[in-house]
Amino acid sequence: ACLCNKIVTILYEKIICEKLPDIYSSAGLLHDIGTIVLLYNYRGKYADILDKAINEGGISLINMEIQTFSASHQEIGGYLLNWWGLPQPIVESALFHHSPLDGRVKNKELVSIVHIADILSWKILGIDMSKTLDNNIFDLLGVSSDDCKKIVTEYKLV
Repeated sequence: ACLCNKIVTILYEKIICEKLPDIYSSAGLLHDIGTIVLLYNYRGKYADILDKAINEGGISLINMEIQTFSASHQEIGGYLLNWWGLPQPIVESALFHHSPLDGRVKNKELVSIVHIADILSWKILGIDMSKTLDNNIFDLLGVSSDDCKKIVTEYKLV
């Protein structure tokens, strides 16, 4: 989560060309809070799901979460952050970080950057979570996937 948050800050400043507003500063840190809730409450069962998602390519983590818990980590995280009264952009980053261009998203630039940072952070750590990058976000942001990788590589985060 810390790595993802660093990547969000870097990408936001380089792509949007302004400092990440303080109100957005924990978007990368909190986007996967639903995963932590599931791990804490269903340690063994959720560890099995994560293991399958990592080691058996093509299996959707979100679909397995919904089948097992009737909610995804995104929904759980978004609900929790909203309940805590966090700013809407932070709630959206948790709720839509796998689908940043969903019609309900108001802060598409931030959620798209969290989406990219989430995937890049897992790749930097050497873990293939079989997450699919929504290539339409690059048109929205006016950059390419290679641009994002190059920006992150320049900062030598690992």
